[in-house]
Amino acid sequence: MKFQKPLIFELLNKLHDRSVFNCGNQSLDLYLTTRSGQELRQNIAFPYVMTLDDESRVLGYYTLSATSVPLDSLPKTIAKITRYDVVPAVLIGRLAIDKSLQGQGAGKLLLIDALRRIGRSSDFAILVVVVDPKDQDVIQFYQKFGFVSLSGAGDRMFLPFKTIKNI
Repeated sequence: MKFQKPLIFELLNKLHDRSVFNCGNQSLDLYLTTRSGQELRQNIAFPYVMTLDDESRVLGYYTLSATSVPLDSLPKTIAKITRYDVVPAVLIGRLAIDKSLQGQGAGKLLLIDALRRIGRSSDFAILVVVVDPKDQDVIQFYQKFGFVSLSGAGDRMFLPFKTIKNI
């Protein structure tokens, strides 16, 4: 996992070239090129992009947004700390890597950047981080990092916030 130039992770801005991004999933490609900027301006989701130093081409991205999780979908060890029906969470809504970097560990780097960014967020109450994997390969990717299925929530997975505080 060695890159010729340092990788930069930053909030999407107008200087980033999204036009040639291709991760192999049309909905993820289309989101980046057509909706990501709009959702950022509307405070719906914050898209963070990965580029090589001194280059504007987006090589990967993820989105962060606030969400909540039903208390009864969490294990009792987590659910016992609150009496509310839902708990605050951060959603990593999308995570995609350009085909040119797939299989080189860039997805891991994106996820680690997302988890570190969430872990540094001490201004918000967060109990869990959630993801919505698209298929079995993506489920296995998240399982490698400790994400587990939420009870009764389809493919939605979670990671307790306290496990990412020291990433």
